[in-house]
Amino acid sequence: MRIIKISLLLSCLMISACGARDINREYYRAQDDQKITVVKAYKNEGYIVGENSDILTIYIRQVDDGELLWTEPFKMGTTATVPTGIRNIKVMCEISTTYGKILLPGKTEIDVKTGNTYNITGKPDNNQKNCILKIT
Repeated sequence: MRIIKISLLLSCLMISACGARDINREYYRAQDDQKITVVKAYKNEGYIVGENSDILTIYIRQVDDGELLWTEPFKMGTTATVPTGIRNIKVMCEISTTYGKILLPGKTEIDVKTGNTYNITGKPDNNQKNCILKIT
């Protein structure tokens, strides 16, 4: 009986936390790669794509110090649409190594133009404390 009550309490807390985050806000929308086949930026928006390979996955975490961009509870996506203009993008780089995966924060600034797609790739710095990003 005690286990059921704890499970119900945890479920309620998770649902409440998920309900408080609106990932389809007016400006910044995170998108789940598995659910979207064709992505098109709307007028006055650009599209950001983080690398998603066997070695490196770049999750789009935050735009302009806004809310965290969740695609699902406790899951970030590798893509996002953002409004035009100079935007500060924060990411998490998940790097696969021979001894497991490491997560490193990274940040960059992008001058987003209407309808453009920006690919983000990265690598760990020498101290493996941050992810150095490159925009193409």
